[in-house]
Order: sequence, then structure tokens, then C-alpha cells
Amino acid sequence: MTDEGRLERLSGMLKRRGFLLPAYEIHGGAKGLYDFGPVGGRMRSRVNQHWLNHWLQLGNVVELSCPTITPYAVLEASGHVGEFSDFMTECEACGEASRADTLLEPHHPNPDALKMDELQTLLDDVQPACPACGAQAWGAVKAQNLMFNTTIGAGDSGRPGFLRPETAQGMFTSFNALHRHFRERLPFGAMQVGKGYRNEIAPRQGMIRLREFNMAELEYFIDPEAPLSDDLTPWDDHPMTLIPDGGEPVQMTLSAACKKDLIRHTTVARFMGITRNFLVDIGIDPARLRFRQHEQDEMAHYAMDCWDAEIEGSYGWIECVGIAHRGCYDLREPRKGDGQDPACPKRI
Repeated sequence: MTDEGRLERLSGMLKRRGFLLPAYEIHGGAKGLYDFGPVGGRMRSRVNQHWLNHWLQLGNVVELSCPTITPYAVLEASGHVGEFSDFMTECEACGEASRADTLLEPHHPNPDALKMDELQTLLDDVQPACPACGAQAWGAVKAQNLMFNTTIGAGDSGRPGFLRPETAQGMFTSFNALHRHFRERLPFGAMQVGKGYRNEIAPRQGMIRLREFNMAELEYFIDPEAPLSDDLTPWDDHPMTLIPDGGEPVQMTLSAACKKDLIRHTTVARFMGITRNFLVDIGIDPARLRFRQHEQDEMAHYAMDCWDAEIEGSYGWIECVGIAHRGCYDLREPRKGDGQDPACPKRI
């Protein structure tokens, strides 16, 4: 049986047994939207709770619950209004919209790292077939912001806003309250589980690309002047598959990777280790798990370093976790306009 046939059988089984159901099916459905059925809903709740319990063991991490509706000013200050985009193109025969990098995956080792003009050149050169109609004629590549617009309030007093593309911004805007809660002592963290919304250009591959999805995020705040003292010895007996920026896969412990400066911060390495433990706990095969470092030209606008935990499945290697060193970006940038200083007083 082909991979496509196996996936169709799996999708049918998940639907029959109440794990996943196409949303609004009686009205024709909508791409990128799914219901968790009676069994799937229970399973999701158990995974969510296991994730929360896993990180609460750190002792200096608390749970938050922030609104999903976000004012325009918040996401403008964070850089999402200007930067949170994918490159898209449209089939000139049927009008189907597709992500340019997805079309080019069979023809380039990492098309996600290509700039718009590079994507256009490669697209014109290889002329991939349209997944909807098979034609090989494509329009110009352009940037498409992925956030859903909304209006907060009614009439002329309504304010522009978005459905949140990530849960992180609520935790950053709560930083002062968190800092007081932890008696103005670093390090500390905040986490939440909730819905995120991204107007994906072409949601495909089942549950991998959705327009509304469940997210679990943790933000950990550290003193950048404190000595690096994260204990990585718990993973000395568990070498991991690491793919450094522009390099080949290597088997290496987290301690060795930090000594070789492959991982640029020991806190990032420790969180990679804790993430690995969680994924193995919920049943991921360690042989199908790897950590890939983002290349410099694919790094998010806020990141100083970023490693993705990727799992091998029917669609190849798929990112399931991103572990980013965001520096001070998310505390400094939103406050430039109001003149506030994001610095924290240090207790001696």
C-alpha cells in the first residue's frame, strides 16, 4: 500500500473512532479546521495536562491564561505586523494559492531559507505542478501576512486587532506582574496552553498546518549577566541527533555541544533536554527525534538562536517544538514607543 493509501486509512479510522472530525462538515467543511471528537478531546486534555505538570516541576514557572484577541499595537510593537509572513504564489490556471517554499521542497534542501527573489527564480526555473490542477504556470511570489484581522469594539470606536498568532505576547506584556510575583528575582518562567490562529496560505497534510490550533508555550526570563550554570549532566547518557546551522547531523551530548559552541547558550541546551524528556514520555521514538538549528537567513525576527525539535513521520521531518533564545527583544521593542525602560532592578 502506498503512503497516501495508508494516510487515507488512518484518517478514516481517526474519524470513525472519534479522534478527529472535519469541522463544519455538514456545510462543506473548511480547510485547516478540525474538531477533536469525544476520544480526541480527552487525549488532547491529557497531553496538555502532562505538559503543564512536566514544566511545573522546575519550581519557578507559573501558568497564565491570556486573551486570544490582541490589540494591533501589541503585535505591531512585537514585529508581527511587519514580519509574520510567508511567501505565496497563485496558479495562473485555477487560482489556487500555495506557499512558494512548499512547492519547491523537492527541488531545494531548505527552501524556507530562501528570499523572495530566490524563490521566484527557482519557481520560474523548475515550474512545479499545481497540487490542485497540475498546471505549471505560477504568478509572482509575494509576502502574505498570516494573522487574522478583527475589530475590538463596535462602530467608529472600534480598535483594530488580531486573533493571536502565538500565546507568547500575553506573557511578555504581563512581565511586570510576573516580576513582582517572583519578588523581583530572576530566573522565572510563565507558560500557557491555548488556541493560536494563523491564516495559512494552503493548509494541507492533515493536522500539520491548521488555521486554528492548540499551542503550549513557555517563556523563561534569565539574567543575561549571570554566569552560565545550567546543569546538563542529566543528559550525558543520552546523545542527541543535532543538525547545526549549515552542517550535517551529529550525535552529541548537550554538554559537548555547548563546549563546541554549537548550542550558544546553556539555558537553551537545558530546555532542549527537558523537551526531549517530555516528547519521549508521551511516546515519541528517540530514533525519530532530532534537533535542527535554524540557519541565519531563516531565523525569526526576534531570535538570536533557535533549535527546532523535529519528528520523523509520514510527511518526513516535521517541526513540533521551537526553542528560541529571544534575547531582550520582546521586552525592549514594545517599550520603545512609550519611553519605558525594560531593565529590571537587581537585588544584591
